[in-house]
Amino acid sequence: MFSTPEEFLEELKTDATLRDGVYYWKSNDRTVPPSCWTVRGLVPPKEQEKARDEETAKFLAKLRANPQPVTDEEAFEMRAAFGPGVEVVNILTGKRFKT
Repeated sequence: MFSTPEEFLEELKTDATLRDGVYYWKSNDRTVPPSCWTVRGLVPPKEQEKARDEETAKFLAKLRANPQPVTDEEAFEMRAAFGPGVEVVNILTGKRFKT
């Protein structure tokens, strides 16, 4: 069960830091996702949404610039899920793999 809006705002005081109008988790220095706010009926600050979008864009750009090869375990799982000889496309990187 999610905390109440009031409890969530109190948790932010302990678990997050506020920099330039944006809350960041102390545990990993990532932005507190807007969904953490909306699920409790709160509207996240505009800066929060913008910072999260920028953080996500940077992550995806880094992922696309340096895609990792498919491991043997991933290849096995794809063959099990889709069958042999099927082309699987990673929707984040565009990389294609034939099972």
